Amino acid sequence: MRLPSAANVALCCLPLLFGTACGARASLASPDELEPSHRVHPDALRVADLGSEYVLDPARTPAALAFAGPVIMEGSTSIRRLRGEDLNFKSQGYFVRNREIGQVFTAPADLPPGTRVDAIVLRTGNSGAAVRKGAPGAPLYVQWFRVEGTPTIDDRGTGPGTDATHGFTTNHRADDVVTGVRYEPLLTAEGGTFPAITPTTTTGGEAGHLRYLRFDLQSAGELVLEPGARYAFLVGFTAPGADRGFTLANANATSESAAPTLTVGPAGELSWCIRREGDGTLPPTLRPGPVPAIGTPLGDSLRRESLHPDDYLTSVSPTSDGYPDVDTYRTLEFYVEVK
Repeated sequence: MRLPSAANVALCCLPLLFGTACGARASLASPDELEPSHRVHPDALRVADLGSEYVLDPARTPAALAFAGPVIMEGSTSIRRLRGEDLNFKSQGYFVRNREIGQVFTAPADLPPGTRVDAIVLRTGNSGAAVRKGAPGAPLYVQWFRVEGTPTIDDRGTGPGTDATHGFTTNHRADDVVTGVRYEPLLTAEGGTFPAITPTTTTGGEAGHLRYLRFDLQSAGELVLEPGARYAFLVGFTAPGADRGFTLANANATSESAAPTLTVGPAGELSWCIRREGDGTLPPTLRPGPVPAIGTPLGDSLRRESLHPDDYLTSVSPTSDGYPDVDTYRTLEFYVEVK
């Protein structure tokens, strides 16, 4: 079952209010205050491969908690967790960064009291990186956030008719970010592993393309939803490993020429994608040239930016910002199942 296509709403462009000022680490507003309320539950997640078909049950997934489409069958929106020695050096002068990806959504106002999230269903992407060799069997987690504030788009001075400063396109939207909100960490559910899906290959192996994955939350990891409140989740690997990554199917309106807008769902709710990259430094330090060696000040500094610090679950905030791409106009193909 496919839901109606989402509309868009125009928002004014205001200065950056939270998190990702130029060259700054995207940190939570008050980590010391937020951390005690955040709990990590080590045996609260199971992950299953549902195959290439998913049947939406409206009784379990209200319209506001489901993707409205259409999916863009191109691109590589990657989740990855690599070791420092495995980071590729990009031509722009930085190391590829470890990353989690997630989605902002709003709980319907008419949800019955005590409604809990039972599972999240996501879909792998359609690219050559859909399922990397190090993904099957690797440990995964889902982290939950409460999203507070009023979302606003900062176009960074590159409005319609101008070129973005970075991104997969020069279209003016490619560097826009969501500001005016903060992400309060609530809980993290661990214990699941990536299913035994055959990795994608460069020679035509596409078994991992466009497969639905259910992230089934066990009791300790089930979030109780407050009707009308805005939430977000991030999905990622709990530990680094060689060639550890996979991509997620999504719709992305970054290349549209329209003025800055956020996606609006069937009940008028705003939504956008989020990510967490490396140690949160945005934009990354760029030093084009030869690959900096491990053990040198420059090499170690650039790699450190691309790796997560030990306390990343509470010290590095999600954001729609990224480099080179942003998630402001992206929507994952996602389905939140409740009970």
